[in-house]
Amino acid sequence: MAPVQEKADSVYDFLYVDLSRIQLFNSQFSQYGHITELTRSTMTSSSSGGGMDVKIVKAEAFEEESTKIQKRYDTQFVAPLSFLDHAQNMIVRDLSKAGIGQFVLIS
Repeated sequence: MAPVQEKADSVYDFLYVDLSRIQLFNSQFSQYGHITELTRSTMTSSSSGGGMDVKIVKAEAFEEESTKIQKRYDTQFVAPLSFLDHAQNMIVRDLSKAGIGQFVLIS
């Protein structure tokens, strides 16, 4: 199960992000691969009805209403943040010590 991210009061700005490489690495951290879409659904439903039963006539009336809201989120923008959470030991924090192909995080 993935760790729950707390809501942060700051945002990140990335100078360069190699999304295909980060998605490749992220796919190795999960047994199901890289998440490409996140869907959140909310559904509300209500119904009402009534009836009348007389020995000769039987009458019923029902009303039903349903609402469904579905949101789809593009996860490509979460991929760099997810990678930063999972790969702390793979990230070089000093540009002068970084080699070709290494991940660099500079503040």
